[in-house]
Amino acid sequence: MIKVTNVLTEHGKQIREEVFIHEQGFTIEIDEVDNYAYHVVYYKNDVAVAVCRFFNDNNSSTYHIGRFAVKKDYRNQHIGKDMLIKVLDKIKEIGGKKVVLSSQLTAVEFYLKCGFKITSELYYEQHCPH
Repeated sequence: MIKVTNVLTEHGKQIREEVFIHEQGFTIEIDEVDNYAYHVVYYKNDVAVAVCRFFNDNNSSTYHIGRFAVKKDYRNQHIGKDMLIKVLDKIKEIGGKKVVLSSQLTAVEFYLKCGFKITSELYYEQHCPH
């Protein structure tokens, strides 16, 4: 089951902190975008296992997907792909025409397999190559 809300839930916050802060070493995880983004939590057997957010680009038809994370014990089970498909469907449903994202270098292959294309040079966000 996937829940989409306009509020960062406690489940969503916990997954993001677990993956991005504790596992990957980021220091800043919650930001002002959380105040206006849609938040997605993926539940497997009533357990929150994955999260992401998406938001509109200045009232245009372009949406940004970000903070995409799957808990370590649930990776390689197609959860990320399932969640991404639902998010893309939701964006289309609310009028989105274009979707962009900023991928960590380690996740680029996943997004390429899902139909995304590389459109920028390598850059770093905090310590992490994107």
